[in-house]
Amino acid sequence: DSANNKWRLFNWFTSTPYSLPGSYPLTDLADGDFVTLSGAAPSNIAAFNAQQFVAGSPNYIYIATASPIPVGADGVSRIVRYNVDADSFDVLVELPGVDGDGDVGNGLCYDADNEVLYVTSVGVDFFVTGAPVANANYVYKVENIGSPDTATATAIDLTTLVDADGNAVTDRTLYPNGCTVANGKVWMIDQVVGGIGVYEIETGVLTFRADMLDEGGDGILAIDNYLVASTSSGNLVWYDMDEYPSG
Repeated sequence: DSANNKWRLFNWFTSTPYSLPGSYPLTDLADGDFVTLSGAAPSNIAAFNAQQFVAGSPNYIYIATASPIPVGADGVSRIVRYNVDADSFDVLVELPGVDGDGDVGNGLCYDADNEVLYVTSVGVDFFVTGAPVANANYVYKVENIGSPDTATATAIDLTTLVDADGNAVTDRTLYPNGCTVANGKVWMIDQVVGGIGVYEIETGVLTFRADMLDEGGDGILAIDNYLVASTSSGNLVWYDMDEYPSG
């Protein structure tokens, strides 16, 4: 929460909001040094997963939910908003046609130029089989995020991938975990087989770049002109965006 210089955290299974005492950056924290906030998540909402802070009036943290859990959740994936100024929640939008095991909002990133959110799901059953679940991987583009009355969620087609040369990729799909927005693109890291998905915001073209990462990964972040990603083998790797698309 850069507007208030606070770390905000949410319990993955109970959706309870917390903050850390003091102002960012923090030092000398002891175990259990959490401040439990009073905001209550809407009833039947699935577990909170990916989060994205967006400064404004008010300041919001947008949260992607994970529909299969906890027990008692209604199985619908949503984008929920947490108003950090009022310590309150509301539902921004439901993700249509998304339901069941493997449906977990793993990544959430913000295009500040167009005021658009992107939410990604690997589509893997993390809790039982560890294997991909058919049609549970997705990327949604969430527009008009100023109000639940206007917000819309549109699925990006993951079956029309192209490679670096613009040729159709017909032998695989994208299993996106984390995402980040930079240089007019949404960069997504594939957790299942590796590679990077690159969505051109202006044209809507989704390119799969197997050559950019040869193993699965989790988080990805743009810092200045670099991408930094965490991989399944426990490494942090980087990519100079000045080298795209030839590098």
